[in-house]
Amino acid sequence: MAGLYGFAQSTVFISQIADPKDNTNGRYVQLYNAGAVAVDLGAGNYNLVKQANGGTYYDMPLTGTISPGGVFIAAYNSSDFS
Repeated sequence: MAGLYGFAQSTVFISQIADPKDNTNGRYVQLYNAGAVAVDLGAGNYNLVKQANGGTYYDMPLTGTISPGGVFIAAYNSSDFS
């Protein structure tokens, strides 16, 4: 299960989650900025959180900026998308 949380009010939401053919390296989460201004993920303290099968939580701090109407993709392995 994955979740997204931030301390500031935001227009960013998860727009897509993929697990293609159960390929661990091909998994990704896409975030969409529905707002009218750019969102700085690092300044907003955004994190992607994962917990598998009731085990330990893993926190991945996000960095980068999502432009208005833009997307941000967090992937396990970017080489699988080239």
